[in-house]
Amino acid sequence: MKLKKKLLAAGLACALAVGTPGFMDSQAFAEDIQPALVNEMDAKAQLINSMNSLTNMENGTLSFKVDLASPFFGGTVNGIFDFVSKPSVVCQGNSEVVMTLGGIPNGNTRYNFYSRETEKDVEFYSQNKNGSWDKYVYGKGNSKAIDEEIEKSLSTDLPDVVKGVTVGQRQGAEQNYIVTLDGQKVKDYLLKMSKLGNVKKGSNEKDNKLFEDILNNMGDVQCTITIDEVQHQFRNLYADLTPQVRAAAKAMLSNMKGDSGMDGIINASTVELNFSSTTYCTISNIVIPEDVLNNAVLKEIPKVPEKTK
Repeated sequence: MKLKKKLLAAGLACALAVGTPGFMDSQAFAEDIQPALVNEMDAKAQLINSMNSLTNMENGTLSFKVDLASPFFGGTVNGIFDFVSKPSVVCQGNSEVVMTLGGIPNGNTRYNFYSRETEKDVEFYSQNKNGSWDKYVYGKGNSKAIDEEIEKSLSTDLPDVVKGVTVGQRQGAEQNYIVTLDGQKVKDYLLKMSKLGNVKKGSNEKDNKLFEDILNNMGDVQCTITIDEVQHQFRNLYADLTPQVRAAAKAMLSNMKGDSGMDGIINASTVELNFSSTTYCTISNIVIPEDVLNNAVLKEIPKVPEKTK
């Protein structure tokens, strides 16, 4: 399984919910031939072709940013992580959470993290303020079946899920695509993947019902994807996830007793996501320190709270 397909599938899922340099570096290709191609094919076909031509992401650096704004509180999550994919996927990075009250910064928390893929699980290590480490274990479910589904996601599922594409601005070799994903088809695809994966160890019918409720109400998703069409590398994915996060919050709220006035806050809140690549082919090895592996405290993955009548 090529990591580029895993990351692209995950990146598109984030737009609902993160290559080595190419050999073609001719500026003539970017400036002369590519505009002619735009006139000969529709925007959706151009996007699919561009994504299918992406070079494999074997190692590098990715960054992400999530902005939340609401009438009373908000915040920003900034993160960056290095990754390698051979012989297995290992990541190291850090994240900073900045909270605001009434638009005024009210404090920030910074923490380090590691992640690695084993034969059976995905392990995530998160550092606490006091320097100690917590460990979370996510089951991989039917890994072979998931790999087979992801393998065909770019060639089969992506064209089917894409409802519309508009070719946006171009800066040098970097082309923007404004993409609308069909919410119903995305829901069907994610439900299929969740049944194969059962991502949360010990997930139950209540967790699955909440997940389905969220997907049923999320609607179509619009995102902007930026691709370097000379180096054949993914550069950025931006999405306004406000409708989807509002639907998720309301689904979770309906599972609890009362709304405590939260419904109005949810309706006035906004969420935006940026997911970017910064460098490729720069990381040779990542080693999780022995003291982290030996001393991290295993934590239970949070479960969906029971509804109180």
